[in-house]
Amino acid sequence: MNILVIELVRQIKKISLDDKIEIIIVDDGSEPALVKPSTNLASIKLIRQKNSGAPKAREKGLSISQGKFIHFHDSDDSVSDNWIESTTTYLTKNPSLDFLISRREEVHTSGRKYFRQNFLIKNKERQCKIIERLNYNNCFGPIGGVTFSRNILRNVKFRDIKSCQDWSMYLDALNLDSKIVEASDCYFIKNNSHDDQISHDIRKKVLGFLRLGREHKTLKNNLIRLYYVNSAIKKIPNHTHPLLKDFQRNKKLALWVSHIYVELIKLWSIIK
Repeated sequence: MNILVIELVRQIKKISLDDKIEIIIVDDGSEPALVKPSTNLASIKLIRQKNSGAPKAREKGLSISQGKFIHFHDSDDSVSDNWIESTTTYLTKNPSLDFLISRREEVHTSGRKYFRQNFLIKNKERQCKIIERLNYNNCFGPIGGVTFSRNILRNVKFRDIKSCQDWSMYLDALNLDSKIVEASDCYFIKNNSHDDQISHDIRKKVLGFLRLGREHKTLKNNLIRLYYVNSAIKKIPNHTHPLLKDFQRNKKLALWVSHIYVELIKLWSIIK
């Protein structure tokens, strides 16, 4: 965490925005406790809370922040060299935006990969299509690539849903009036090199999908999520988890209906 904070402080000082940006570090029960970095940046705060999970840490940071725009960043991820300068330039030019979406570089044990959110870029003026896609696919990507307006975060409930926390926030926040802007010339760095990440555990991802479906209920959402939950379960070789076995047995008809439904949606999106 200190390495990330030091890099952010360096970038802030480089472009003389000391009085415009605040950095809030929420120590979620780390042992040993985090230490505030040695810097003369006035707007850096370190808050310690008992271990409550990432959503509660983000909610706590938001509650004491002052800015018009909010960016949440996980402790093991990083940013590109010009991230602060590029991000603040976009926010200055687009003061009414709700979501600023950046590219991302993913660090894997096997190398690095680069991503753009092409669907968002193509449909940034068509929120209805983004909302429809968001019902069954996290087309925003990881939270480190998203900067929010404070206004759009009013409806976010910061649910602790394993593997789907970011996705749940987007479902809460996005509406038909949301303004989305792409930051095409900067990227954040997502560290996917840890073997113990929840995103690498398909079983936990399945349970996250199920919880997400319960928390964001509509008939369409549930049908689409049933399809993706079942697809994820099939990727688990010889799974023996009783909850997953009961799910497949009790939802047999619903899974069949969801499969037909999603295939029709895909076909219709091609036709139109």
